[in-house]
Amino acid sequence: MIEQKIPEKQKKIKNKLAAAALVIILIFSLISLIRNYQNNLRINQEIVTLEQEANKIERDNLELTELIKYLNSTAHIEEKARIDLGLKKEGETAVVIPDLQNNFPTLNPGHDNPENNIDSNFNPKKWWNYFFNADNKK
Repeated sequence: MIEQKIPEKQKKIKNKLAAAALVIILIFSLISLIRNYQNNLRINQEIVTLEQEANKIERDNLELTELIKYLNSTAHIEEKARIDLGLKKEGETAVVIPDLQNNFPTLNPGHDNPENNIDSNFNPKKWWNYFFNADNKK
């Protein structure tokens, strides 16, 4: 009877050790599986970000290509020659429009000093004169 119990105890211990080892292996496998899943998610997000960035770079590249085509075109060269250099084609008549900013009338015409261009009878003084000066009363 003693001989039979020892092998049974050893079998139980071996079974428990085997079960514990399987549980440990299962836990490590799950941890590894979860890490791989997280890495795949991170990599997929990075792929999407890089694809979006690549699409933006392609759009910018197309825009720059179009701009280069325009800048190398004769239309742009003619426009720059007309605007920056004041050139014109044969048979065209150039018309110069004067700068109107300096030609506006001043508040007090006849005074050449810019400091005197402001009306000397500004609003508070007009009210003071209206109420307190006898020359305004009727």
